[in-house]
Amino acid sequence: MTSGDGKNPRKPSLRQRADAIAQHILSDESRSDRFLSVEEGKKVLHELRVHQIQMEMQNEELRQMQAALEESRDSYLDLYDFAPLGYLTLSSEGFIEEINLTALTLLGAASKNLLRRSFASLMLAEDQVHWMTLFLRVQQQGGNGTVEAAMLRGDGTVFQAQIDCVMHKSGAGGTSMRIALIDITRRKQVEEALRESELRFSLFMENLPACAYIKDAQGRHVFVNTALASQIKATTGSLLGKANGDLWPNEVAAKLDSADAAVIASRSPLTVEEDVLMKNGVRTYLTTKFPIERSNGETLLAGVSFDITDLKQADIALKKDRDQFFSILEHLPGFVYLQAPDYSIRFANRYFQERFGSPNGKRCYESLAGRSEPCEECPTFRVFSTQAPQLWEANTTRDGRLYQIYDYPFIDEDGQLLVLELGIDITERKQAEAELEKHRDHLERMVEERTAALSIAKEAAETADRAKTIFLSNMSHELRTPMNGVIGMIDLVLRRATDPKKIDWLNKSKVAAQRMVNVVGDILDFSKIEAGRLPLEEKNFSLSQLIDDAIAMQDIIAEAKGLKLTREIPATFPDQLSGDAFHVRQILLNFLGNACKFSDQGRITVRASVVEQNGESVLARVEVEDQGIGISPEQQAMLFQPFTQVDGSTTRKYGGSGLGLIISKRLANLMGGEAGVVSQEGRGSTFWATVRLKSAKVGEVGN
Repeated sequence: MTSGDGKNPRKPSLRQRADAIAQHILSDESRSDRFLSVEEGKKVLHELRVHQIQMEMQNEELRQMQAALEESRDSYLDLYDFAPLGYLTLSSEGFIEEINLTALTLLGAASKNLLRRSFASLMLAEDQVHWMTLFLRVQQQGGNGTVEAAMLRGDGTVFQAQIDCVMHKSGAGGTSMRIALIDITRRKQVEEALRESELRFSLFMENLPACAYIKDAQGRHVFVNTALASQIKATTGSLLGKANGDLWPNEVAAKLDSADAAVIASRSPLTVEEDVLMKNGVRTYLTTKFPIERSNGETLLAGVSFDITDLKQADIALKKDRDQFFSILEHLPGFVYLQAPDYSIRFANRYFQERFGSPNGKRCYESLAGRSEPCEECPTFRVFSTQAPQLWEANTTRDGRLYQIYDYPFIDEDGQLLVLELGIDITERKQAEAELEKHRDHLERMVEERTAALSIAKEAAETADRAKTIFLSNMSHELRTPMNGVIGMIDLVLRRATDPKKIDWLNKSKVAAQRMVNVVGDILDFSKIEAGRLPLEEKNFSLSQLIDDAIAMQDIIAEAKGLKLTREIPATFPDQLSGDAFHVRQILLNFLGNACKFSDQGRITVRASVVEQNGESVLARVEVEDQGIGISPEQQAMLFQPFTQVDGSTTRKYGGSGLGLIISKRLANLMGGEAGVVSQEGRGSTFWATVRLKSAKVGEVGN
């Protein structure tokens, strides 16, 4: 069959040729009244015979073509019905007009249930919109299109389908749509599994505590995980497409390129240690590189690098510790060895070998005790059954020495139970203990005798101390009584004196007498404290009022020296307290007196604060801060000591007995507190004390 363009004219059929001959015979040109000649008749008959044969041949050819056409049609129908794709023909309104067996199988329904049914009704509702959008577009614009949708089977199950459609125009001018339906459920499952695999791979690589990368055939990075990017202080995006030469110095890049080329050439993995200069210094990486063969023949290079810098340093430190440990074992003044369950010795230190010989090929009982058979009563063997440590003494060793032995069980790296045995020579110690035992009774008798003598001496000392205390108390009282009389007489004389010079003498005498009374009072208080005979009162008082009273008592002295006395008490301070107000005032007056004495200018501040508080008591802190001469660290060590003064010379500038601070400290101790000083020479001092006071009820505060 050829085209009708003139270059290859169509051959006339047999019927056309016969008609042409008959027409020729009957034509006017050939028509004659005479009959044909014999030659002409033969020629005509021959040609007719030839035409007859050709016609028979053409008829046979037509029958063969018809048979082939019918066979081809049957084959086409078989191919159409049993093709691996579902084929459908839709009307211009979207209804099914024709469907093959594969599509019926996919949809799980009979053709009578699907023909003239809307194709969109076979989809889930959410996919119908996508299908109708494609259907209208292809119908209006022509061409073809593809969409994926979830299709419903006759039994209600769902499968994923790919729908390929193309618009078809018939010869009569009508339109229909041809559809190829492909079940892609398995493909979607594979794609989903692939996505999950890729996600798992991505999560794994991103959370891998190692640097990971993939390079293409040209050595450029096509994948870099976050760990690698963070190591070189870069982003993953900035590393993609970069080769070794773009990231590392030439020497390092050349070394890395050489290792990469070796992996590609050998087509086998390679593990190497690489020292790389990073932002935080030279780091050592253990890198495993391996090739990845792609289906297109390209070979990629993947690598995983673990930073083993810290591990190597730890290994070096561990080796050092192990060497030190074995060095210690070698120099121990006792034997150490490892024993296996079959009594064989795995290791023995130098002490062991010097005393008992080389353990090679010997059992522990052979080396230590010189026996040919093990002693089942040996505590070491109980360790294997109980796996509990044992401490015991042995004097059955070959060298005749007595050892204290400690057996410790442990599991080696192969899971075998071993016993580490440490033996310390205690022969001399035991001998010394025996010698000490001989003298123990004698020493005990001597101690008893000495204790009795000391008891008598202690009782005598306590009696003498009590007598001294009583004497000091009596003498203090005897001294203070006449001195109070002297002060009273001086006051009487001062009332009548008019001579300024005599008045000055009398005032100085009164000050000296008052100072002596204070010294006598301090001695009396100190003696009472030392004798444990100073009782503490328990009455309610106002601490703020007490501070005001103490300041008022020192105000004249401070004003005479140009000093300013102030107080600082927080508003939240619990003012209603119960305790020994007299001795709290005494502590405060001692601190204020010292501050005024050792200050020539500036401010003296009295503060009160709470150190700790509960429902029943308050640990209060009072302190006096001055801007006086201050105290050096060496001098501070001498404070709060009985009968001790910072300046002990007879020509000292400031007077005093040195008892005020020690009395304040002892009083603070008696009231459950402490006393101390914070000072800097030339910058002033802060004397402080804490006392434990009870909380008083509202309305019960007294003076």
